[in-house]
Amino acid sequence: MKKTKKLLALGVSMLMLGGVLAGCSSEKSTPEESAKAQYNFIMKGQKEEFKKLGASDKEVDDILNKQKDEYSKKLKSNFKVAGLTVTDGQVNSILDARQEAINKVTVKTETVKKEKTEATVKVSTTYIEERKLDEKAGQDALKVVQDAKITDEKAAKEKFKEEYVKNLIAAYKSATPSKGEKSKEFKFVLKDKVWIAESSFDFGFGISKLSIGEI
Repeated sequence: MKKTKKLLALGVSMLMLGGVLAGCSSEKSTPEESAKAQYNFIMKGQKEEFKKLGASDKEVDDILNKQKDEYSKKLKSNFKVAGLTVTDGQVNSILDARQEAINKVTVKTETVKKEKTEATVKVSTTYIEERKLDEKAGQDALKVVQDAKITDEKAAKEKFKEEYVKNLIAAYKSATPSKGEKSKEFKFVLKDKVWIAESSFDFGFGISKLSIGEI
């Protein structure tokens, strides 16, 4: 292990989102209201405003469960690529701590252009510098292994993993959002009285990147 590897590359695949909302609601919402509700649902798991757009309890739970499964699989895969094995408990602890950090992020939405059935919404968020905290967690874990002068590769990897997981969880829990914001514009379309992202995947991936300061 000559260098630490970035193990977290968590994107959001929300291909179900548009299908859930389109054709479900009899209520109207503004583009910025819809964008904020979708952001808070995707990033923070907040259900109530999202359900007002027309999603049922089952659809909401199905999306959140699918998203958690995707996160868990990706995280385990990234550890495996680095030659490390993590338990379900460790994965859940990391994701819970990450969610705690993301929940501190604030979001603002603004409609910058609107026509009859199309709109452009600017989403602005504070963010958690995930890359930096991830890299520091790895660097600190590597130093512990080096200082311990562990010569057995298997034992060294296990020690690194334990230290890295511990450091990463602590870093997420103590993370504070940025003072500044990052912004990105998204296209929304009106379908059956509901404003939804023209590309639910691009919206989900984009706001995920916004929330960790990588846009």
